[in-house]
Amino acid sequence: MKEFTSLPTPAFVVDEGLLERNLEILQEVARASAAKILLAQKAFSNYDFYPLLAPYLAGTEASALYESLLGKKELPEKENRQEKVLDRIFLEEILGTLEAKERRLIYMRYFQNMTQMEIAHALGVSQVQVSRMEKRILRSVQESEEKK
Repeated sequence: MKEFTSLPTPAFVVDEGLLERNLEILQEVARASAAKILLAQKAFSNYDFYPLLAPYLAGTEASALYESLLGKKELPEKENRQEKVLDRIFLEEILGTLEAKERRLIYMRYFQNMTQMEIAHALGVSQVQVSRMEKRILRSVQESEEKK
């Protein structure tokens, strides 16, 4: 048995061998039942173990924004139950940086699935102008995201 008296308190002590054994049991339950085993980040937020957990889990579940972001960052290839909510939050953040006409264009194009010709008619401009504006907006959004 290891000496634990020198550990700071509070401290989490994890037996990785037992943790892996439990993960194998969960994996077998998932196979036998066709259930998805998700990491409930509220109950387990020690992301140092995510690389160990990842092979056994279908994805993450979180009740708060930052936990969900952590799951998306640390386990990007796994299912993130809050991904649509995160995408909506990021989209609203991005849309808030646009001018009214740009915001309206993006809304019509990506939420109402309107063609560039339909948007051009609604905005009173040419289809070429809509195309150029859309490209400029998307390039600007991409550049601002790359800076983050």
